[in-house]
Amino acid sequence: MEVLVEMGDDGRLLEVQLGRQNETPEYLYGIDEWLGGLSGLRGDDLCYNCPGHDSGVDGFTGATVTGEAVVAAVRCFADPVGAAVEAEEAAGGGFIARVWQTEIAIACLLVLAGGIIFWTGIWWLRSLLLLVLVGLGGVCFNLQLTLEGLLGLFAGFHLPAQNVLLWVLGGGALLWGILGGALHCGYLCPAGAAMSLLGRLGLHWRLPRKWDRGLRQVKYLLAVALVWGLVLMPATDWGAVDVLRYLFRGRYDLLGLAVLLTVGVGSLLWMRPWCRYLCPLGAVLSLAECGVAAGALAPERRSSHCHHGVDL
Repeated sequence: MEVLVEMGDDGRLLEVQLGRQNETPEYLYGIDEWLGGLSGLRGDDLCYNCPGHDSGVDGFTGATVTGEAVVAAVRCFADPVGAAVEAEEAAGGGFIARVWQTEIAIACLLVLAGGIIFWTGIWWLRSLLLLVLVGLGGVCFNLQLTLEGLLGLFAGFHLPAQNVLLWVLGGGALLWGILGGALHCGYLCPAGAAMSLLGRLGLHWRLPRKWDRGLRQVKYLLAVALVWGLVLMPATDWGAVDVLRYLFRGRYDLLGLAVLLTVGVGSLLWMRPWCRYLCPLGAVLSLAECGVAAGALAPERRSSHCHHGVDL
């Protein structure tokens, strides 16, 4: 990332803007507001996520590495000598490197655990996995795959060396999708896990079968519209209506709150309405169920273990 810094004679920041970058798009959502909070702080004394510090900077929820990188860039501008020493220390295994390695390790373990639990069919282990997905995968690290990020992998925008985490999540979703169908939705998605747990507390209303089958097609229409928009007009924020971007971000605008409230209330009435009827990522991943490998290798469907809560 390149950062444009304007600093006063007293060493305090006047403005910080993000320039050219190659970051995963959903990790930058809300960064302009966050950068505005740096104004007035001393550039050479910034401390990321340090409550009580004179130049403490709020954590950038859902993108710790991105926030750390911006602070490091500003400190390098304000104090090149001191920043060079810090960079040398970080290269030997500093905080940023440790957090990054931890996120990748957790993502790999979750992807592996999801596949194993799906094939073994141990239902209580899936319930435990859902709790871990929400706590670690969602709240702590926001290991969230979106359709926008998945398309970036296909288009070559996110090279493996630069976006290891995204490749782990996307590769896991595609691999298990080919072998077992839309496994990601029920066993690897933190947002789906949160809705599934919330749905267990709800009323479990059921729509007539005709309505249910018709509404299931809506997510495919949304997926086509989103892909079309991202390909033809990439500068437009088409992914802003995707609940996968909002749920664990911690910073919500009016649209984000409206989306989350709608999905939350809906999950208390019906079983995972977002996943069943609206999720564009789920629509794309469900196409893997048409593959030969999925039909030959996937375990037999059992109504009691359906991750959408469907009973015969």
